[in-house]
Amino acid sequence: MIKIIIHDFAGHPSPFALSKELSKKYLVYHLYFGNDYGPKANFVGKYKNLVINKIGSNINYSKKNLFSRFINDIIYGKKIVEKINQIKPDVIISGQCPTFSQELILNASRKKNYKFIYWMQDFYSIAVEKILKKKYFFFSYPINFLFKIFDKKQFKLSNHIIVITDDFKKKLNDFKISKNKISIIPNWGDLNNIFPKAKNYEFLKNSGLKKSDFIILYTGTLAEKHNPDLLKEIAKKNQNVKVVVSGVGSGHDKLKNDIQLPKNMKLLPLQPYNKFNNILNSADILLATLEYDAGEFSVPSKILNYLSAGKPIMLCAPKTNLASKYISESGSGSVFGKNEERNIHLFIQNIFLNKKLREKMSNNGRNYAEKKFSINEISLRFEKIIKETLRDGNE
Repeated sequence: MIKIIIHDFAGHPSPFALSKELSKKYLVYHLYFGNDYGPKANFVGKYKNLVINKIGSNINYSKKNLFSRFINDIIYGKKIVEKINQIKPDVIISGQCPTFSQELILNASRKKNYKFIYWMQDFYSIAVEKILKKKYFFFSYPINFLFKIFDKKQFKLSNHIIVITDDFKKKLNDFKISKNKISIIPNWGDLNNIFPKAKNYEFLKNSGLKKSDFIILYTGTLAEKHNPDLLKEIAKKNQNVKVVVSGVGSGHDKLKNDIQLPKNMKLLPLQPYNKFNNILNSADILLATLEYDAGEFSVPSKILNYLSAGKPIMLCAPKTNLASKYISESGSGSVFGKNEERNIHLFIQNIFLNKKLREKMSNNGRNYAEKKFSINEISLRFEKIIKETLRDGNE
């Protein structure tokens, strides 16, 4: 039986759903970082032909200290390599992985002739350049240059690259990567565990919310790139709604420490995945944000589960971002570019007053998700790439 490693640093639900589906035909090892604070899949349970490995739980990982972060990326990468050499897989699919960790994993794969598929969820060298330039100005150039070198090397040495958006594929042209080794498979939502349902009033009560509250919900990782100040402004200008932020990250910490937080704003910790559907269905509008210069390298995947939940969606992000295209195509909400605060306010008040519009957007979102997010069909696309990668290596 073919042995496959799915390495998802972040431990998100969608890659785990893929591992479960592939394990119906193959022996799959699902590896993820055990000390990352972001949203996690529900890894509880036993599965035939699926082994779940939580790696690096003792690594004290911080994204605030750049030097410490890079050192821990190397430590984590070494731990993954140890596990890879124990498993001896036929193929490795590695995604959402820090650059230095990915470098070690790729080198180990080539040394042992394990086929390596780079699953590109973020474009790291672009992200690093934009983030560090803001903090360190021209001192960031040597680090930016180093990350571009690593990216180029990893792209060239990978047996195949799976990207989540055509924008990433176009950018790979700058690195002179052959189009034949690039496939596009967009990310997806969890249709089986995220679905429309009535508001869970017990959950609302336990969270300090009322039945009568009209709730705008942001959930998941809230970093600086997700523009936490905008959430605060939305609450200020829409006093007849409750803005609830259930999350974790530097942006969430910033709001917690804000002594001028609006009274109609409620901060909750990130909820475990088995409660995720309840919190999504407590909302009347689901909100996602992204800094406008981050759109080139980041696609807010929370939109995919928002679509699955069947709620009106408000996205504040570049209109060229892939997530923006999902919302436009599905008719599930609205996208707002830079300096559109008045339009944001009008949208919220329109949804607040218009129940039929809420229902229409809700149905549009769920219908779109059901057409696009079949895990069986997605798994078959991955399976085709795996087989072709293994076949090419044997010729």
